[in-house]
Amino acid sequence: MIVYIVIELMIITVHGHNEWIWWVLLSLVSQIFNLSYAALTQHFQKAYSGRANTALNVVVFTSVFLLQYLIGLIVTLSNQYLSLASSYKVSFMLPLLIQVICLSIFLSRTNARI
Repeated sequence: MIVYIVIELMIITVHGHNEWIWWVLLSLVSQIFNLSYAALTQHFQKAYSGRANTALNVVVFTSVFLLQYLIGLIVTLSNQYLSLASSYKVSFMLPLLIQVICLSIFLSRTNARI
């Protein structure tokens, strides 16, 4: 998760010809989150694993829809004052902020170490 956050931060802050490298890294690292479905299946009994995966799908699709809507809203509103590229960079701070908040809550409650 920390690597993912760092890559997102680099996408927001880095300017130049090699920006595409960070997007490639983001797409490679983001595939690790698919393992949550396998972990969820192992956590529940066979009779309930399908329901658990369906519930995770509902949460994922609903949150992604809301996040995309908010990103579009931020781009539309900030495009009046900034260039389109800058508006997208500003809007990408929303998922980054959400992830940092969630990671800090997780680390504070589990006493996990980085």
